[in-house]
Amino acid sequence: MPRQFQSPSSPSSSSSSSLSRKFLRALLLACVLLIPQVHAESPTPRTTTDPAPMGDGSSYEVRVAAVSVGKPDLAHVRGTAFLVGPRGLLATADHLVDGLSDDDLKQLFILRPTPPTVTASKATLVKRFKTGDSTRDLAFLQINRKPEDPDLPFFELAGEPQVGEEVFLLGYPLVFDKVYRWPLFRFGRISSVKYFLRDSKVLVLDLTSASGFSGAPVIRRSDGKVLGVQKGGATGNKQADFSLATVINTADLPTGDAGSRERPAP
Repeated sequence: MPRQFQSPSSPSSSSSSSLSRKFLRALLLACVLLIPQVHAESPTPRTTTDPAPMGDGSSYEVRVAAVSVGKPDLAHVRGTAFLVGPRGLLATADHLVDGLSDDDLKQLFILRPTPPTVTASKATLVKRFKTGDSTRDLAFLQINRKPEDPDLPFFELAGEPQVGEEVFLLGYPLVFDKVYRWPLFRFGRISSVKYFLRDSKVLVLDLTSASGFSGAPVIRRSDGKVLGVQKGGATGNKQADFSLATVINTADLPTGDAGSRERPAP
């Protein structure tokens, strides 16, 4: 039988195979070089809106106070107030003083936390909003002080509240067997800014209230400014875990007092 021979590859076919192998090697090398670069890229930094920690809370605590009637002690506490001026002006809920006799109003006391103790002072009711046709649950008290007494730390009042903002209360709720000397924090968010209670604009808060929190400041977590004065929870439905606060602004301050427009506490 005649011998069969395989036709040798043509020069062009050999050259094409060589080029293909070189291309594959170059491609593999490129992939190897790219892999470390992909993994070496720094991850996109995560932004956070979490506010800074508040330490032991003392910088806030010294700006709130318990309101007592009759005697300057915790057994007679009716609710909470907070400083809005350096000379002892406080905001609170009007229902804390509503219905008090003239004699009772002469026995208003403010108990301020001044660690390691509590400082008691006489106070005077200087302005009410729940009068006549108005139903705003807001009032102002003034600590009786001497001209030479040093300025007190106070809260600055905030601008327009926003739905979803983190807020917290700071006050003297009756959640244990009695009211204790240090105020308590409670955290939540603003659920709505569109509601009115008769003629009073209120904030709906996604947090529960408790007896004694009335008059407490509703503090914006991001900057420590006050948005409202705590009014209370839903009295007709104990299962509801929302509460209401009266909106407060600088125009509410008694005439002649520029407390929140002066030097806020650090």
